[in-house]
Amino acid sequence: QGNVGIGTGTPTGVLHVQPTSDRPFIVSTVGYVGIGVCQGGASAGSDLSQYHLELASHSLGGPTLGLHNYQDSLTEMGKINFLIGNSAGTVGAQIIGSRDISDGMGSSLRFGTKPASADPVEERMIITNAGNVGIGTSNPDHLLHVSGSGANGNLAMLTSVSSAGTSLFLNNTYDASTNSNWRMHADYDGKFHLGYQSSSFYKRMTLDQSGNVGI
Repeated sequence: QGNVGIGTGTPTGVLHVQPTSDRPFIVSTVGYVGIGVCQGGASAGSDLSQYHLELASHSLGGPTLGLHNYQDSLTEMGKINFLIGNSAGTVGAQIIGSRDISDGMGSSLRFGTKPASADPVEERMIITNAGNVGIGTSNPDHLLHVSGSGANGNLAMLTSVSSAGTSLFLNNTYDASTNSNWRMHADYDGKFHLGYQSSSFYKRMTLDQSGNVGI
């Protein structure tokens, strides 16, 4: 079959590198690549038929993929491009790991998508070095910062198909002696409730679809 084996006399792919431990590097006959993947036997991890690239590990931490940019003057540590097309390919979506050159260590993770065929990839979401998440903004100053026009001015929507309704909780745990677990709840019957949540939901205000308010 023309298979090449290094460290093994029975290569299972077009290229099979078998170290002394049972952690081979295999390129299958259809071009799939396995690193650390076991083929056959009781400890088989994969037959390389499901993934174009598979990393396997027997360690507690699991397999690790590292993208390392040795150029200290560059902000991008590495990126993953998702390509569209069957030739050179056009970047349709992107994940970029960036760092702050000023201190050399602070980092962020940026996610981008392509709006239309002629437009470049635009950043949609960022996780900053402070752990803040920004959607529609590159400089979030809160744990979650959403910015944009949205459909009809709406920036977020919470939807539930449950008969129990839909709730949003506001919980502050700074002082455990006080109950700061507030709840806004849209009921299945069209009523809106505001109250606090402990062992039960204690409603303090109710608004119905007719505009009537109960306190």
